[in-house]
Formats: sequence, C-alpha cells, structure tokens
Amino acid sequence: GFFPDPYYTIENHLAKNNTRLMIFSDSLAMRTITFLALGVKSITVIDPRAQNSDLYAKIDYYYKHYDAAMLLGTDLNTMSGMEVDKSVSVTLRSNVPEYHGNYGMSIDNNSEPLSSNMCLKVNENGINLTGWALDDLADAPLSGLFVKVGDTFVKCDYGIERSDMLGERLTNIGFSVKIPSMILEGLSEISFIQVSSDRSHIFEPVVYKLVKS
Repeated sequence: GFFPDPYYTIENHLAKNNTRLMIFSDSLAMRTITFLALGVKSITVIDPRAQNSDLYAKIDYYYKHYDAAMLLGTDLNTMSGMEVDKSVSVTLRSNVPEYHGNYGMSIDNNSEPLSSNMCLKVNENGINLTGWALDDLADAPLSGLFVKVGDTFVKCDYGIERSDMLGERLTNIGFSVKIPSMILEGLSEISFIQVSSDRSHIFEPVVYKLVKS
C-alpha cells in the first residue's frame, strides 16, 4: 500500500539539534520510520511510486538542508532505480507578456490587485485557492506546481482545464490548492514554486504575503 500522503515530514521538537533525514520508502517501512523519528530532528518521507516524487525531492533538496538520504523498501525493482538528484536551477523571469499574469501565474480568488505587495487573506480554515499558471518561456503548461509553506511543500492540483484564459491554445493550466490553517500559524508569507515544462529548472518563487481576514 501507499502512505496516506506520497510525501510528508515528521518533526521531533525534542531533538532540535539532531540529524535531518530524507527517506525514500514504501509503506512497509513505516514502523522503521517511526522508530527513526525518535532520534532525529526531522524525517521527510517520499514514496518513490508516487507521481512526481523525484520532482518533489529536487525541490525539497533545493530549499532545505539534509544530513543524509536513505532508501528503505522491499520492492527492489522500484527502489533500486531511485536516485537522489539534487540538481536544480532557478530561472528568473523578465519581460513577461501582460496576459501571463504575475510571474506566469494568477490567482482567481482571495487576492489583492496584482502589485509588488501581493496579499492573501487567511481565515480560520486556512486558504483555499484556484488560479492558473504556465511556463511562459516555453509557452506550455508547467510540469508541476507547489506551494512552500514554511518548511512544508504542498502540491497543487495542477492541469485543470482553463480554456477561458488562452483559448484552445493552452487549456490545462488551471490549479487549485487548499492550505490548512494549522501549517500557516506564525507565517507571514507563502511562495509558489513553478517547475518548467521540461522539468529542467524551477522559476523564481512567486511570493504572497499573508493577512488575517
């Protein structure tokens, strides 16, 4: 079986100075991971069978520091071909066409007018967003869209049909994402991480400030 979530992090607040681990594992190693969590600062667990698990690992490695990475599992065919690849580059945008929104994306609801001080309203349930995003340099859909919430990465439901934006030329560029209030506590901003259509690079983060509604 799969983990409840294809990638998640366990934090040990009693061992703040200990090791940070990234583990690629199927769910049969769950008991082992539970015991490991007792002696480390944090463990990020990624199921290699999940869609875009390698992409998530690249992004997570770029923004965080890990002391070690481990492969745990019983499915040798799946696990043996899994490599921890830290290579990722960040592309800065310039001269973006106006219809491409703000840095290649736009949020439909809950946002202030596009400006250098973009804000998102947070209520007691967190944030529920819809919008669209694209690789404007390749004129193609992204290969992935994530939201960086503190040290947590939330995967957007990306690829929703949005023919209202660019007609029939680019349709599957819509997204939706729900961010619960519990992981927003104490944060002043979140960042959208856009992965290029060919998965070779990520774009500079699109930052939104958080305000209570």
